[in-house]
Amino acid sequence: MDEKTKKFPKAIKIIVPIAVVAAVLAVLFFCGVFSAKTEVPGIVKMNLDKAQQMLEEKGLTVFVVEVIAADDVDENTVMSQSPAAGEKAAKGTSVGVVISKKSYQTQIPDLTDFSKELAVEKIEAAGATAEVVEEYSDTVPAGTVISQSVTGNAKSSDKVKIIVSKGSQSDSQKADLSKAPDVVSQDKNEAKKALNEQGIGMKVVSEEYSDTVEKGEIISQKTNGDEGVVEVVVSKGSEKDDRVIVPDVIYRTQSDAKRLLRANDLKVTVEQQPSNTVSKGAVISQSVKAGTKVTPGSNVTIVVSSGKAEEKTGKTTTTAAAVASTTKKSDTTFSTAKQPEETTDKKTTTARETTTSYDKVAEKQYVADFRITPDKTSAKAGDEIKVSVALKTNYRIFTVMLPIIYDGDVFEMMNTSDSDTKSFLTFEGSLAKTYKTNGNWKSVAAMYSRNNNEGYWTQSDVMKRWKIAYASWAVDASESKTPVILSDQEVIVSFTLKVKSDVSSTEGRIFISPDFQKTSDCVKGILAVGRCKNETVDLNFVDKDQTIKVDRADVKIRIQ
Repeated sequence: MDEKTKKFPKAIKIIVPIAVVAAVLAVLFFCGVFSAKTEVPGIVKMNLDKAQQMLEEKGLTVFVVEVIAADDVDENTVMSQSPAAGEKAAKGTSVGVVISKKSYQTQIPDLTDFSKELAVEKIEAAGATAEVVEEYSDTVPAGTVISQSVTGNAKSSDKVKIIVSKGSQSDSQKADLSKAPDVVSQDKNEAKKALNEQGIGMKVVSEEYSDTVEKGEIISQKTNGDEGVVEVVVSKGSEKDDRVIVPDVIYRTQSDAKRLLRANDLKVTVEQQPSNTVSKGAVISQSVKAGTKVTPGSNVTIVVSSGKAEEKTGKTTTTAAAVASTTKKSDTTFSTAKQPEETTDKKTTTARETTTSYDKVAEKQYVADFRITPDKTSAKAGDEIKVSVALKTNYRIFTVMLPIIYDGDVFEMMNTSDSDTKSFLTFEGSLAKTYKTNGNWKSVAAMYSRNNNEGYWTQSDVMKRWKIAYASWAVDASESKTPVILSDQEVIVSFTLKVKSDVSSTEGRIFISPDFQKTSDCVKGILAVGRCKNETVDLNFVDKDQTIKVDRADVKIRIQ
């Protein structure tokens, strides 16, 4: 063996580690690990506008996570922030803030004998906060309000505790509903007494306006054999004689705002405009001031944030990412941030040119339409709801990451397994045939450690309530699978939820969340409703013996 041959292996030993290090550094660069960082200033106790100005001077942005009633400080005062003052954050990071608002006078109706769901809705529609405590009762049907802490005049900042029956601890038999008397047109209290005399419980499940039935009297009744109770609808009297209080819906999600306004018998008109402080999909303003008394059926216009306005920086246009939870009925869109274009004429060393034809970003606008559909709009405790997610896109997908949020107070995930965290998912359609799949049914606390809205999702009450169904797809490059385009709306995954307590509407309780925010730090080729951060595909996709260059793309994502 000559001298050159002997030295060659040593050269390989030196070059290979250098190449590996270079590759790792390239991936870290794409993932934003080396992004410039700045110290987050302290903005607590500042006015929101001043706080925004200070953050922008540091290259940071602000978004409102929550609003709390605080009558002892001025409105729009920053009460808390995340990241905290003094922490280091990459430029462009959004700092979540909780700001103050003034309370207003409201009315809490008598909720005795109301279903828990209706009582909570009434309290929230009045602007107050509901606190549910459950107790056993031998006389009040399960899921029905026994008593409440506040009735009549109240402040919107008040917390109203309702005691809800868990039913009897004894093994008492269900009531004989065949003995239920006709209580239509009777006063609610008289109706309850008449039913109780026959050993039958009463539950108020709805209130309606009536020009013929006096306020507080029964409009209709029906038996519920599963619960052994008589469900009644109570009159609110004549609509023309009533006045309702407009709730405060600013900074709430569009879906939540519409729900609360409609619960107060108000009509809703939605307008949209960009906002640099209000999370996408959240309400910026309302046309009628909270606490105002108006006639039922009055219209309230809400202005909803469509996300941050585009900011021009040289040749590149960056669309800021949405950070608010977008519900099933949202008709807004949000854009993933666009990767900076190459400014050098040098050829890339991460991918070779190929004869395979792919759409170029400059030639096509990519759109991804996600649609989430529960098979039931309302359900009883013990029911099962199948949730299907469909996708239509003209983008050639390499990886999809999809976080779906559901209300853990109302639903329980079916078919889960600690040893197989994607066991609850049924992957369907073209993606299931072509892509490797994965999933997770763990809590929001576990799945949202990397999001742009951490100040909201890491709150203890939020983590306790909201759970996540997370699904992902990735092309299996080792099997030379070719990424596909879904040109028609196609169900890509489904799962089943068990209903823990009666729910009158699933709207706003199951939704796709954009809080996993795709940013310019992501490696190219990923279609993500949310942030991908270090969850990346390879920079090169191998198809047989060729390397296909993955185009960077600005994908408009629509959630319905």
